[in-house]
Amino acid sequence: MNPDRDAQIAAFIGRVDPFLTAMLADMQFVGSVPRTPNNACAWDRANVRTFFSVLDALSNFLRSQALFLRDLGWKGLDSDLLNRLQPQARLTLKENVKVSLNAIAAVRNPRLMPLDFGRSPEWGKLVEAESVRDRIIHPKSETDLTITAAECAVFNAAVLWYFRTLVDCLALERPPWLQNFGDAQRT
Repeated sequence: MNPDRDAQIAAFIGRVDPFLTAMLADMQFVGSVPRTPNNACAWDRANVRTFFSVLDALSNFLRSQALFLRDLGWKGLDSDLLNRLQPQARLTLKENVKVSLNAIAAVRNPRLMPLDFGRSPEWGKLVEAESVRDRIIHPKSETDLTITAAECAVFNAAVLWYFRTLVDCLALERPPWLQNFGDAQRT
């Protein structure tokens, strides 16, 4: 047992838990409104928009927390990853997700490293769901605002993959709603 390391872990988890809880509360709030035939399109759009907002916020937060852990002396971040973690680094959403998950896994759960996004069919679903998000936030016509049942299924798979992977990267116990899903992809 290492009291210093234990204190560092407690400080890290103390920062992550409230932020993650707040972000999940946004998703739970949107999901608490019953989906009905009268509001299905709006409900689907609200869920997609909220998830991608949460995804962006969590990715940026995790990047900052990986730097926090590095400053505490934790190892595992190579120079390329460190450069992409810097706040001034401008990353696409997909790149931000990759960098933040790899960085947090490197310092919290190195057995997952490197995360292999190319082997994960769910990563492809996240990329596909992002294109739906892009379409509904930049619609060119009314039909662009409709999310099909197939797109909803892709979106749901992407959400579950992201949170399952996040929990695995943080080396936390999976909450009950994630228990039945596989381990994060690795090489």
